[in-house]
Amino acid sequence: MGISSYDTEASNLFRETRCWIQDRGPVLAKVVRTTLAHLGLSKVPLYLMGVSSGAAILMVLPREMPEVRGVYSQVKAIAPEKLELPRGRKYPPIVFVHMATMDPDNAKMVTKNLKVLKAGGTPAAQVLIEQQPITVEFLTSRSEGAIDVPMAKQIINLIEEKGYFNADKTLKRSMRPVTDQWAPEMQLIVGNLSLVRDKSNPGELFNVAWARHEFVHDHVDAVLEWLQNGGKGGQAQMDKLLEADRQKDAAAAAAWAKALRDGGWL
Repeated sequence: MGISSYDTEASNLFRETRCWIQDRGPVLAKVVRTTLAHLGLSKVPLYLMGVSSGAAILMVLPREMPEVRGVYSQVKAIAPEKLELPRGRKYPPIVFVHMATMDPDNAKMVTKNLKVLKAGGTPAAQVLIEQQPITVEFLTSRSEGAIDVPMAKQIINLIEEKGYFNADKTLKRSMRPVTDQWAPEMQLIVGNLSLVRDKSNPGELFNVAWARHEFVHDHVDAVLEWLQNGGKGGQAQMDKLLEADRQKDAAAAAAWAKALRDGGWL
């Protein structure tokens, strides 16, 4: 079940952001319980996953919902005092998936959150997401068929011409928001694919490659397995699951690259 904020006036500064406000936790808890009951899922183990402001509001839900079994927070930590639960209840297991290198301020808050949670006896772990080079394999394997090899090569050539690349094809700077420095020429390459912020297949891939404040599907299986096991083994077990997941991803990437080479695309 997925829920999106309907608040289009979060503040005078950030209008129409559709971001969650953390003090709406009681309202969201009621929505979740009502929906689960309607679907006949009230007795199913409940795990929460959110990104950015969505993660922030989900992290306060255990205060309202003792039935929460685990929390999966992407690119967001909150004030540590908001993790304290009433009546001596212990916070459920939680994993922070974040981008420490490119978002050090949030990483500092994650560290504070982990310290408070572990001191309270909560299994808590983190997963670090780093920048990725923009390659043909990256674009074609993650675009769900929207970007083929010829298009990927043209995209990469344009990004390089515009001076956005480091030597290893990682980005020197963010390509968000879309700017007239590259968007008009990119649109000629991607055709009907949107370049509108938050609605763009290639644009979202650029954000993932930049790795500052973006949702990702990387290592989701490892995170969910850790949560469903109640966080047993702590960070050490999370690291083992991540290593196995990385080996699986590396094998899949190698197989994809081989298929492209065998097809004469690389």
